[in-house]
Amino acid sequence: REYVDIVRNRPAPASLGAPFRMRITSIDVAHHIAVAKLLTPVGPNEYTDYLSLQRIDGAWVIVHKLFSNEPNASG
Repeated sequence: REYVDIVRNRPAPASLGAPFRMRITSIDVAHHIAVAKLLTPVGPNEYTDYLSLQRIDGAWVIVHKLFSNEPNASG
C-alpha cells in the first residue's frame, strides 16, 4: 500500500517536461498470459521491472510487478 501511495503522488515525468525514457526489453506471451521486462530510469536510479500480465475480457491487465533498482550511469 505504501508503494502505491508513493507512485500515485509522484508527478508524471511528462508533467515535468522530462522525456519518456522507459524501454521494453522483452515480452514473452503464452496464450492469455505474458511477462514483460522493462528498464525504467527514475531520478538517479534505473529500475528493472518484471510485469506479469493476463488477458481478461480481451484486455491485458498487470497482475503482478517485481522490481529492482540500481544507480544509473547518467544519474
